[in-house]
Amino acid sequence: MSGGPIVAVGESSFLSRMLLECRPAGVHAMGWREALEPGALADAACVVGFALDPTYRAVLIEDDTHDLDARLAAALRDGDTHYVMLSSRAVYRHDSQWMAKEDSPLGGLGIYGRNKLRTERRLVELLGPDRVTIVRCANVIGPEWQPGQPPRGSFMGQLLKRLYEDGCAVFDISPFVRKDFVTTPLYAACLESLLRQRPPGPVNLGSGIPIMAGELAIWAIEGYGSGRLLVESPRLHDEFLLDVGRLASLTGLSETREDIADYCRKLGRMLRKRHE
Repeated sequence: MSGGPIVAVGESSFLSRMLLECRPAGVHAMGWREALEPGALADAACVVGFALDPTYRAVLIEDDTHDLDARLAAALRDGDTHYVMLSSRAVYRHDSQWMAKEDSPLGGLGIYGRNKLRTERRLVELLGPDRVTIVRCANVIGPEWQPGQPPRGSFMGQLLKRLYEDGCAVFDISPFVRKDFVTTPLYAACLESLLRQRPPGPVNLGSGIPIMAGELAIWAIEGYGSGRLLVESPRLHDEFLLDVGRLASLTGLSETREDIADYCRKLGRMLRKRHE
């Protein structure tokens, strides 16, 4: 099956669109309902799941009803198709969030993190460890909001919306909080590489660079050409950083602090053009 197509399930998600916009060879998009039809994925060499049931973020799940990754994996159980899961750094335990390695203690932050951890384990149960790649993502930043559309529920989505509508970046945490932000170009390039290599087990996908949230906002404001920071709370909350050594050894890809800064400025310039 190694010569079959790579199928991206859930073509409307932001992370799916960022991958597909790069037009990776041999990668085809499919809606999750279509993918769950009997035999729909029979010829796939690899499946990557992007679809997410809204219940997944709201309620701790106890079975596969609202777990689309698990349902897709169950449909592939009798073949040899490889499955790539988009997981999250939120699966790591609270005290493992800084420089988290793939073998760091797991526990799951909040409902979403605990559900992602359950899914990781469920996929290995269904397909075995050699047929599953688990991509634990940092905060992926990109063009996450357009005027007239609801923002993606993310730091950058909210930042771009408030900058455009109110001329300010609003923080309900300290702007000095450090997080692992990865640009969509690096995310897409790394994910495509992993889809072709299909390494078993977990792989952290991030920049591995601690960036203060306020720096990200300042770079976007620089690109936008105007704006200010509004800090509503000084609390230091939810810092995290991924160890991306395995990712680098597998893909040979990385980005620098200046790459991230330049990309944020580019996002600001793109937003400014909406005003012109």
